[in-house]
Amino acid sequence: MAFHEDVILPGYLIPGVMATAEIHTKTVTLDAADTYGDLTFALASIYDRTPAIMGIPMLTPGAESATTMITAVEVTAQSTAAITVRVHVDAAAGGTATNTITMVGAIIGKQGR
Repeated sequence: MAFHEDVILPGYLIPGVMATAEIHTKTVTLDAADTYGDLTFALASIYDRTPAIMGIPMLTPGAESATTMITAVEVTAQSTAAITVRVHVDAAAGGTATNTITMVGAIIGKQGR
């Protein structure tokens, strides 16, 4: 397996099951009228089946933004190649303000061959 900076290590997370884990940090900027943003995690490892993703997105509202909180998080697409997480906010930023959403995703799954 070639080294990739996002891959932690292949190893045994459960005795007898070869697994791999990777960590990615993704950011999306929401324009003034946006109420959600998509974060796509392109997977570096080869997985036998769709891996699990864990993480909590963080909202950084822009100056004078009307947005106050994240209201929902959902996985809109997932495969052995990529996982897309959609993050919804309570209100659009408005005016010329923007918001930033950042998520550190930990992805773990059975290693493919």
